[in-house]
Amino acid sequence: MDEMTDMITSRINEARNVIADTRDAKAQYAAGTIGFEAYCEKQGKYLAALRVLAKAEAGEAVTDVEFVAMIAEATEEAALPTQEEVNAANIDFLLMMGGEE
Repeated sequence: MDEMTDMITSRINEARNVIADTRDAKAQYAAGTIGFEAYCEKQGKYLAALRVLAKAEAGEAVTDVEFVAMIAEATEEAALPTQEEVNAANIDFLLMMGGEE
């Protein structure tokens, strides 16, 4: 049981470090200091670290392989357009069409 607790504690510390390193990804991207790929990578790590913390709070350990898979999945999610971006594109399209459908 101590080994499991140590693993969870270690992963929590790692997740907190990842969150501290990546928390400003949106601001950096908006300011133009990082590109889209770097933003997706940082945001993916950030989201995966939040998921690790949630699992740790539930008493579940996350292996290295699972953490890497979580990062890959979250990075793909970060690359998808947000609802705000979709709405803005739809409005731009409607304005371009002159309100015609």
